[in-house]
Amino acid sequence: MRTCWCAVSARRALPPAFRRRRGDGSSAAAIVAGVLLADAALELNLTRQQVVEIATAIEGHPDNVAPAVYGGAVLSVRTSTGGGLVSTSLNVAADIELLIAVPPFPSDTKAARALLPKMLPHADAVLAASRAAALVQGLATGDGALLSAALDDVLHVPFRRARIPGYDAVVAAAQNAGAFGATLSGAGSAILAIAPGQQSAAVGAAMIAAWRDNGVEAEVITCTSNVAGASVIAAPRTTHHAPLTTHQ
Repeated sequence: MRTCWCAVSARRALPPAFRRRRGDGSSAAAIVAGVLLADAALELNLTRQQVVEIATAIEGHPDNVAPAVYGGAVLSVRTSTGGGLVSTSLNVAADIELLIAVPPFPSDTKAARALLPKMLPHADAVLAASRAAALVQGLATGDGALLSAALDDVLHVPFRRARIPGYDAVVAAAQNAGAFGATLSGAGSAILAIAPGQQSAAVGAAMIAAWRDNGVEAEVITCTSNVAGASVIAAPRTTHHAPLTTHQ
């Protein structure tokens, strides 16, 4: 066993609108950064798949971990209950935009999970599976009908939407402005919309206006894809950074 002592200077590279407990995956991004730091400091030479496995064990699920590691849109599934993870990159059509409307209030992830039912009707499970497939194909092709169906969630949004003030109004405003659809981002409180590129500005403005009508001042982020994934950038040392020392 080795104990590694090092000084860490952290700089937030995420947009200011990204805040904790908004459903934007910031906890997964932080965990991945920590795993990469340990990998670099201890010279473990972890593969990306190993980073995903370790970070998933901490986060609890790979949904946001895998994209943070690999970059872009990523599908990650377990081969069996308790088995290993298989991750694969997904194609995203160039002519669609993903927007996230971020309110100033957080959503308690644990409380949001507690709202989910233990069991779902078989019909809902079948519908959810078909819409997951629609999402993959819709992202790849930009097919508006598929994306509209995919974003009409039946697994968690019906049980969580009441916790988000103005949710229905914001989703309706996005759709009326030309979005294919909109839904909760993670457990919320942010709302994700997918729109044709030429409509993205109008959709973002409509979401902000709808939330403002409900007494909420939100920000909208137009997402850009980083297909390179997470990496370690060696910054020049200054007098404020202590050299890394490793004790064995």
